Amino acid sequence: MNLDFINALKDIEKEKGISSEVLLQAIEHALHTAYRKKFRIRSECSH
Repeated sequence: MNLDFINALKDIEKEKGISSEVLLQAIEHALHTAYRKKFRIRSECSH
């Protein structure tokens, strides 16, 4: 991962009290949702 991205996650983790694991899961879910929406895929993407 990009060092700037990792540092941003750590900053959010400290400021908001949200673990980086939860943040990464939320980002992954958002990317899957955007992909499905863009390509009109109705089923879940496999992880």
